[in-house]
Amino acid sequence: MSKKIKRSNEATEIKNGIRDQLTYIKNSCKLFDSGYKEEAIRIGGAINVLLENRPRSNSQGLLRRITSPIQLLSSISSKQNINTERLLVLKNKNISEVKHKIELLKEDIKLKKQFLLSFILDSNEWYFFAFDNEHNEISCLLSNLINHLNLKRGGKLLIGNWVNLYTNDDKTIQPIGKRIVIQHLNALLNHDAEYITGLYFPMIDSIFDPKAPILSNSETRFVDISCWLDEIIFSIMDDTREYHLLTRKELIDSARDQDGGGHYDLQLDIMGYYKSKYGEKIMEENGKDITTANFHLIMLRQLGYEILNSPSINEAL
Repeated sequence: MSKKIKRSNEATEIKNGIRDQLTYIKNSCKLFDSGYKEEAIRIGGAINVLLENRPRSNSQGLLRRITSPIQLLSSISSKQNINTERLLVLKNKNISEVKHKIELLKEDIKLKKQFLLSFILDSNEWYFFAFDNEHNEISCLLSNLINHLNLKRGGKLLIGNWVNLYTNDDKTIQPIGKRIVIQHLNALLNHDAEYITGLYFPMIDSIFDPKAPILSNSETRFVDISCWLDEIIFSIMDDTREYHLLTRKELIDSARDQDGGGHYDLQLDIMGYYKSKYGEKIMEENGKDITTANFHLIMLRQLGYEILNSPSINEAL
């Protein structure tokens, strides 16, 4: 094997590489808006170069190689009409104490479709309790929640990231954080379809026109790279009433690894990506089926918008 040659000035090369990827994203966004929708796959490829994290292959995105903290724009609106009282936030000394509290509140939680989060002081971690839409109890450490979910609904989601991001020093959770956490838990546990039909759709001028320009009318919200990648951006219910979810990371990875960004597979692993590419019927309008076909391209374009409108990237350069 030939010896690898180290770059002459690594820090400068990394920053130049970031500038190059931003230029690629900007150019592809312009082409997309001019009608070349396939450019969305290139947008995803450039974002992957900036953000990927593959420890096994020692592959790390360019933005992960700089010391400046990076905050990325999330243009998913946190729904203002979500009842934040559905998220109960407690503090308890230990797991025994929180389980006792759960027994007292259980029936109320079930009736009101609430989610309970309790910060355990002894172990410095969150405990979660709720019922899924089939009235099965889910009671576990928040870090173990993924083990209690139907993985067909989506990949590994780090809900704890969202909880910690909006947690105050006194272990209360900010209102915007409550709305976002409730949105994600609604999706994961198959609650309240009206909140999660497609979390990106409000940012599109017309959700039924894939030629529509990408707009952002949501509140300005910036989050770290991990939270940004793990946020659910698409959710659709099929005719069997099964929800299929998609995170930004799953969208980027699927486009890169299986749909032509860096490789092409004859099979797709993520059902949420499949539904956003080939379509699931949303409604009928004037005798015509309205589906989610090609929404994967619209969402990749939206990712480009978010990257290009994240000031901390340019500030780091």
